[in-house]
Amino acid sequence: MNFHFELPFWFILLPIFLAFSIFFKKHSKKENDKHNLTSIYLPSFFGSNISFTKNSRKERKLISWFVIILMTSALAQPVNKTKIQSNPDSLRDIIFIVDTSVGMSISDYTLKSEPVSRLTLLKAVLTDFIEKLPNNRIGLMVYADQAYSLLPLTRDKSLTTYAINQIQPAVSGRQNNLSNALNSVLKQYDFKKTKPSVVLLSQGANIEGDINPIEIANRFKSKQIRLHVIGLGSNEETYDNDNENKLIFDSIDEKLLKQLAETTNGEFFWVGKSNNLHAIFRTIMESETIEIKKDTYYFFKNYYQILLYVALSIIIMFLFKATLINHKK
Repeated sequence: MNFHFELPFWFILLPIFLAFSIFFKKHSKKENDKHNLTSIYLPSFFGSNISFTKNSRKERKLISWFVIILMTSALAQPVNKTKIQSNPDSLRDIIFIVDTSVGMSISDYTLKSEPVSRLTLLKAVLTDFIEKLPNNRIGLMVYADQAYSLLPLTRDKSLTTYAINQIQPAVSGRQNNLSNALNSVLKQYDFKKTKPSVVLLSQGANIEGDINPIEIANRFKSKQIRLHVIGLGSNEETYDNDNENKLIFDSIDEKLLKQLAETTNGEFFWVGKSNNLHAIFRTIMESETIEIKKDTYYFFKNYYQILLYVALSIIIMFLFKATLINHKK
């Protein structure tokens, strides 16, 4: 418990009241003067025509001081402040950059024994993986000709899942402007407060763009942001071992993707088989030790109402008693 007064300066009223009462007492001419000590402490609605015995006047003085102390304490706002840590000690921010160029529609993977496109596989595994991530904020960006922030950093898993399911091939164009996507991440996210995990899921091949992707990767490195890269699609190894599909015409740019990861001290993974993607995601998350400060909240429980209720009850009882005494007389 952390009980304290939010506005303790109100207690200055007590010495002011005391000094005023001493000053007034010295200048009081008559014991029953309507401006005596007791009438100062209690409002005029107590009734100036009510007469008191000597003992009752002392009682009224004591009650008056008690009421003043209660009301001054209420003005000082007594509270109990409880510190609440709403988040766990560590919380990772993860930004996924998803390639949606037309090459991602090529069906060179299988999922549950059915041929699926690169993007279909990515969406299925990514959705399942995010559902199992505890206490993380997920950001989502898609790119092709242009790059778009599809989802800002959020803890809402249902919203994240919905956003991933809406991704379609060529939704942001047909070509692969990788440099624009990486540059957009640097512009749209504030890396001064946190150091998020950035995961690029792409077939590579920077077909468009005036800026060299490696130049932008060096900017990631200067900000101490590691770029993990997951390559999707056929490579030369696939071409040599698969004479039927012959997907070398749209293979991943493995050299470029590896260089991006190495430049930023990140890791590169190639998804050779569908079931590799789950393991790759786990490896990336386990390799990151990024932490951000916990959000701190305070719960305030106010007690001034209790003091006011007590003061009001005393005033009412005093008025009732004084009225009875006056009535009997």
